[in-house]
Amino acid sequence: MPVTEKLCESVLSLPIHTEMTDETLAFIGAGAVVQSRFRLFALVVGNPARRTGWMSEFGHRLEFDDDGAAACPESGEKYILSDGKVSKNS
Repeated sequence: MPVTEKLCESVLSLPIHTEMTDETLAFIGAGAVVQSRFRLFALVVGNPARRTGWMSEFGHRLEFDDDGAAACPESGEKYILSDGKVSKNS
């Protein structure tokens, strides 16, 4: 079981009803009912859970400019939003 799923089930007592892989990094709001997969770096809330934004690996909300670029204020890592997907810019 991936760490993210273990954290949700054991520490937060939130059951995860979807397959998650080690590559999954989504931020799930308290009380959200997750019934499907979400893209990498998604911030999801609600019942059913819906994506409301994007987060960096350090847990900061990403604000994308008109070119689809954002940076984590803590780490300085760059992210790109393209075709509804966020990826780290290497």
